[in-house]
Amino acid sequence: MAVKRLIPIKMTIISSFFLTLFLVVFLLTAFTYFINSRSALSTAEHLMESTSSQILLKIENMYEPMAYLVNQAGSLPSVAAKPTLQTHPAEAYMLNAMGMYKQVQIQYIGFQDGDFFCIYSLSAGYQGERENTHAPQSAAFAVLRQYTPPGQDEPVRLWRYLNESGQTIGSFKEKGVSYDPRERGWYKSAVEEEGVSKSLPYIFDNSGEPGITVSVPIEGAVPGVYGVDILLSEISDYLEQMRSSRNSRIVLFNEDLQIIASARSADQFSGDRHPLMVNSHDPLVAQIAAILERDGLEDRNTLTVEVDNVPYLVKIMAAADQFNSKEYILLGMSKNEILGPLAYESLMNLFYALLLFVLSVPLIIYIASRISLPIKDLAREANIIAKRDFQEDIEISTGIKEINDLTEEMAVMKRGLRHFNKYVPSRLVTHLLEDNRDITIGGDNREVTVMFTDIADFTGISENCPPQTLMEELSVYFHKSTDIIRRNNGLVDKYIGDAVMAIWNAPQQDPDHIKNACRAALELKKELNAFADEQEIRKKLVFRTRIGLDTGLAVVGNVGSMDRMNYTVIGDIVNNASRLEGVNKLYGTEILISEHLARHVEEDFILRPVAKVIVKGKTREQLIYELIDERELAEPEVIEQIEVFELGFNLFHDRKWDDAILAFQKSFEIRESSQSRSYIEECQRMMQNPPGKDWSGIRVLREK
Repeated sequence: MAVKRLIPIKMTIISSFFLTLFLVVFLLTAFTYFINSRSALSTAEHLMESTSSQILLKIENMYEPMAYLVNQAGSLPSVAAKPTLQTHPAEAYMLNAMGMYKQVQIQYIGFQDGDFFCIYSLSAGYQGERENTHAPQSAAFAVLRQYTPPGQDEPVRLWRYLNESGQTIGSFKEKGVSYDPRERGWYKSAVEEEGVSKSLPYIFDNSGEPGITVSVPIEGAVPGVYGVDILLSEISDYLEQMRSSRNSRIVLFNEDLQIIASARSADQFSGDRHPLMVNSHDPLVAQIAAILERDGLEDRNTLTVEVDNVPYLVKIMAAADQFNSKEYILLGMSKNEILGPLAYESLMNLFYALLLFVLSVPLIIYIASRISLPIKDLAREANIIAKRDFQEDIEISTGIKEINDLTEEMAVMKRGLRHFNKYVPSRLVTHLLEDNRDITIGGDNREVTVMFTDIADFTGISENCPPQTLMEELSVYFHKSTDIIRRNNGLVDKYIGDAVMAIWNAPQQDPDHIKNACRAALELKKELNAFADEQEIRKKLVFRTRIGLDTGLAVVGNVGSMDRMNYTVIGDIVNNASRLEGVNKLYGTEILISEHLARHVEEDFILRPVAKVIVKGKTREQLIYELIDERELAEPEVIEQIEVFELGFNLFHDRKWDDAILAFQKSFEIRESSQSRSYIEECQRMMQNPPGKDWSGIRVLREK
């Protein structure tokens, strides 16, 4: 019989310890890097999408005044009139437009007979035009009338100069000009398309700068075209400001892959030819153009492109269609810049762990015979970690350095797991681990309550606040919100920018989920308003919160891919809760709930009817309510005020305007309310202009 070879416990402990330590350090480092890198890439992608949306909105806002001006100009009789010797009937309109829209720097009308009328704003960025227009330094506007006198072949230019008040302060007559508006691309494209058109980029005749013209044909005694100019340098400067790093790229291009504006200066105009992406001096842009030519622009969102062994994350988003042309924004970031700090930190962690590994060898050999008791303690702590209890720090007293080192490493690991556990709701982790079934894509039908919160005017706040300060203040806000939601048995599903989505009755069932959600909303209103008041006193960022609630059947479970899932809820109530949150802005309320949810809580909570609406994206009307307070906690005057308001609300929808006004006035006297005042004003409007027989009081909301 073969004798089984036994290994001394000292050697067993030594070999097992080193093998375990090596594997733990390596796997923990790899796992941490893997998780953090995915999180960093996901965060970067969301940031790129947010930045792209912000850029597209900015560009759309640049185009929008031009679209308004040309649309209005195309229908004005004064614009279609023939100019007099030095002025035009639409001169006042054009000057007024420049006063309203500072980015409007040039407006002009080219006539079919070759005449030309133009107004330059010399104080809005066209200082270089003073020499070309012969304008004095005190001139704010230059008015040009170009015409060909009878019996002459060459046109004459009559310049007139205005101050800020629109008064004429000088004039100039210019001969020997050769400019013909009918030969310009903006004139031809407007005539060909027979409507508002936006030209391709070209070099402006007067400034020598590349730009775009928005134009529209006009009909009058002499037909012509009305146009407004946009400088591409304004867009390029803005794109440059939005670059997050030296190696990031931002390019605005059209569906023909022609570069309209770029944050980098390598691609410039050559004569009247605008650069193409495929011919770009930037290899990243050229390679993306080749991919888009091959695969097309449809459904193109995110790309990973490698240039000179450097991987780039590229986001492409389409702008809203304007002027019968399609434009896209391209934003690219180097993955090395995104993941570089993580890789360095992981390598340093691995280096120090391996260094500790080497240094601990002599000590472990020396005290291997004395470590059995501390090992039992460590085994107990490992069992605690296995049970997902990361709250208490590891405290094991031992004089053996190796075991003490191991204890410290396990403590670091436990703290790391404790921190990681904060990224995923602990209730969800516990539920998933206790469930004996495999985790797969899919879910179950269940009645749940969904809450959406959002910060009022967050875009304006973020534009005027340093990102680091915004993140710190927002983290405090999220901490308070999350704590309140958890206290009321809710689960924070996700943070979406400044918004919070929370659900009740999932993953664990809660028979009182509707009431708990309402209590959470009221606590959020009370505590976050108090927090906002404190912030205002301390002159820090003030966050005012709007909340939307709905309840009903939805699918609760895992969505995503097999290698990355998200536990969430999907259903119509999610969209409706989100819409209700946004409706708060329209009615000046803080908490809006659906009609369906109101039926479940009207006996326990004070509710105020707000309006009958059809929210954006829906076809079914609903009566929405404002959640005021718990009935047993509400003050008597609040209850009385709501009852009188509800009476007025019903009278309003019964077309009894006089009686409704009396009820709303009484409600306002009991307790001042902007809603009561609004309905009084609405009743007065109805009395002055009675609605038709088909009026139902339902308001269709066009915005989220």
